[in-house]
Amino acid sequence: MIKEIFRKGTKQEIWLFFGNKTEDEIIYREEFELLAREHKNFHFIPVLSRQDWNGKNGYAQDAWQNMMPNVADKEAYICGLTRLVEDNKKLLLEKGMPKEFVHHEIYV
Repeated sequence: MIKEIFRKGTKQEIWLFFGNKTEDEIIYREEFELLAREHKNFHFIPVLSRQDWNGKNGYAQDAWQNMMPNVADKEAYICGLTRLVEDNKKLLLEKGMPKEFVHHEIYV
């Protein structure tokens, strides 16, 4: 989806908060880091919940809430397990994001 956005062209800021347990589990890391180098408006933020490291620790929703306290004028695409999707969706709506701007995909 991100590649398609850049193929079509955008000047919007795109933030990917990518939650994993450990650094070894960050899939597509090199690809996302390359996209971030190629596109100054793409921000790849890996977040680890079970390993201390030099990056962000905790959960993706903690990171985006700290870095983006105002989401009312943003749009979100959430992918993950049911609880993660539902928790993030609820937080975004509580923080003022319009329901029609919250998109999701649940992994089964």
